[in-house]
Amino acid sequence: MIEKNPFVTEKYQDNNLFLIYNNKVHILTGIAPFIWENIGVGSTKENLLSAILVNFEVKPKKANKDLEKIIKKFERIGVIINN
Repeated sequence: MIEKNPFVTEKYQDNNLFLIYNNKVHILTGIAPFIWENIGVGSTKENLLSAILVNFEVKPKKANKDLEKIIKKFERIGVIINN
């Protein structure tokens, strides 16, 4: 299960998504904003991968690789909880 850290603040400005956590600002680019917006209660990697494949023209292998990379980044910066 992947959940958003409840202490993260989201801010949209000029078509950019900023995550503010632990006195740091992180700018999401590429597919990362879509992934962030699709993380909800009970989200799994499989749910997120399915959403990517439905909404983007991308091969499953590439989508999975990108998703793994973004999830690891989100974990590293502390904006998600991955149980």
